[in-house]
Amino acid sequence: MLKESDFKKYFENRISAEELIHKLQSKEIERTIPEPPYAGNTPRSTKIMYDKEFHDLEMDGFVFTREHLVKLCNDLLTDRISAWNLEDIALILYGCDGFVWGNNEKERELIAEVIHNLSSPESNYPLTKENVKKFRDSLEI
Repeated sequence: MLKESDFKKYFENRISAEELIHKLQSKEIERTIPEPPYAGNTPRSTKIMYDKEFHDLEMDGFVFTREHLVKLCNDLLTDRISAWNLEDIALILYGCDGFVWGNNEKERELIAEVIHNLSSPESNYPLTKENVKKFRDSLEI
């Protein structure tokens, strides 16, 4: 079962991108995710955030930095994760209650901007390697 702490383990290099994606795509998740109250055509990643088993106490106060987003971008650029998975991950990161975004206001704003771009390519920029490289480069300033 996918948990918030799996993202922490991934960012701390304790599990691989492949292991994270395997958990993300787990059929067990499909069976246990309840429909959110507004239902409709809700993306699968949003449904995961509503799964009470997803949120865990191990995550309390994990600082999510620019370097973590660079890791995600690099994993797409080296074909460890797909654009579809990156979009799902970015959407899920919005719902990770245990994450603290950045070490300061400027970093928080930068993280929010990049995650927004990654999580909604249909209204922002397609998740091509060229665009993801630009997002990554903007994080390395």
